[in-house]
Amino acid sequence: MQIIQTAENTAKVLDNRFYMVDGHWLPSVTTILSCYPKGNHLMQWVGNHGLLESNRLKNVAAEKGSIVHYAAERLLKKEELEMKYYEMDEWKAILAFVQFYKDYSFEVIETEKQVESCQYGYAGTLDAHGFVTVKDKKIRVRCDWKTSNNAYAEHDIQLVAYEKAEQEKKLPPADELWIVYLGRTTKSGYSLHKIKPDKWDEHFKTFQICKQLWEITNPNAKPFEKELPLTIKL
Repeated sequence: MQIIQTAENTAKVLDNRFYMVDGHWLPSVTTILSCYPKGNHLMQWVGNHGLLESNRLKNVAAEKGSIVHYAAERLLKKEELEMKYYEMDEWKAILAFVQFYKDYSFEVIETEKQVESCQYGYAGTLDAHGFVTVKDKKIRVRCDWKTSNNAYAEHDIQLVAYEKAEQEKKLPPADELWIVYLGRTTKSGYSLHKIKPDKWDEHFKTFQICKQLWEITNPNAKPFEKELPLTIKL
């Protein structure tokens, strides 16, 4: 949620489905990708757990993912973390991130950066941009951290959309796009997925189709807004 103070003791609370860019609200990449068809595996999972329980589990997983993302951001800013403030699965995912950082001598340039495409009308938050070392060679990568137990096509499309937004601004293009799945049962605690460069354009075309579908099914969409007091007492 975004909170914007509008008066001395009042704030406007906005949802996180939109980003404000140059005075206009742009939908987030993940919001647009809600139109992407759900696979059989996910539909079966919802069927096994029921709609209400599935939504609860999804929200719990999203919250844990946010916690791990924020922890990774703090670590990249050279802050120190303490295990006592995290659940065990969160701490394992954080340790997996540390292992990835060491394995590839990750040199961060930007972390948790807002990216936007005014040409195509979307925005989002890129987890990290930097250099990794592979076989003594430095490679520019843009990365996304995931705590999901499964890899989905939407993950690839999301990161490609971020890369296209950066290229739109004439920023240095990435050599590779990496999705790092944290908290896995592998020896390192993570698994690495590299999006094949020859698939980038195909993924972006799919994203554009999702954008068209989202606009059709969400005409005149705008963020939820509500005025709330900053402090209360009885």
